Amino acid sequence: MSKSITQDMTYRQSMKVPYSENILRGRVFCANCGKNLHRQRNHGRYFYRCISNDRTGEGSCTGGIIHLPEPGLFDAILTIIRQKAEVVMGEALRMKRCDNKIAAQKAQVDQEIAELERQMERCTSMADKLAAVDKDTTLSALLVEQLIERVTVNGPDDVSVKFSFESGFERVMEVLGNE
Repeated sequence: MSKSITQDMTYRQSMKVPYSENILRGRVFCANCGKNLHRQRNHGRYFYRCISNDRTGEGSCTGGIIHLPEPGLFDAILTIIRQKAEVVMGEALRMKRCDNKIAAQKAQVDQEIAELERQMERCTSMADKLAAVDKDTTLSALLVEQLIERVTVNGPDDVSVKFSFESGFERVMEVLGNE
């Protein structure tokens, strides 16, 4: 091989940016058409975009999301997780104060109390897991797996997260509110 070909191959190999795992795979959706947002890479940077118009046909999605950079999406999700952590930890404290009332009702609603205790343990566990979430935390596959069921993106500044534990938490709060 000539020297210029060897130098050219070395140059191309050094320019490759390593692949990173898609920790949000199957959990990020377009708020307009409901389809998955696809993670794509351009010049070593990842972004998410709705490709409904490309795959289904022009006009399939009217949202107009061109692309959402992955770091911006991660920051939005982490901000939402931190806000939810504050709420969950405050509600966990409130539930601890209600333990005596729950115990007094146990004779009347044994089955309901058993369900509440399971939900309370789950919420406490989630609150404990969320207490590690601070400003320096990065979004990880484990955090996504344990906390997130679905992420809906309407635009760069309009991201919502459905947590996997929300339905049980809402049921506990509903029952506690009916005391």
